[in-house]
Amino acid sequence: MAAVELEWIPETLYNTAISAVVDNYSRSRRDIRSLPENIQFDVYYKLYQQGRLCQLGGEFCELEVFAKVLRASDKSLRLTINCKLITFEIS
Repeated sequence: MAAVELEWIPETLYNTAISAVVDNYSRSRRDIRSLPENIQFDVYYKLYQQGRLCQLGGEFCELEVFAKVLRASDKSLRLTINCKLITFEIS
């Protein structure tokens, strides 16, 4: 039986950069807001995919940030459908 050779397809540079920003979220949080809306959306979507809902909720508490995500209309439906309602207890 011959071995099957698997083809390795590297992740795109863009996706690698998004992952790096998300992995270093605590250091890059303030800088994310200066990125174009579509890139901000991808960062927030990656946070969602990784289950980092506390960070995502913290970002979405600011109306300006949430509005930018909604303006990324070509992708916002994907996040809106996937996101669950995140509630915060007000103390």
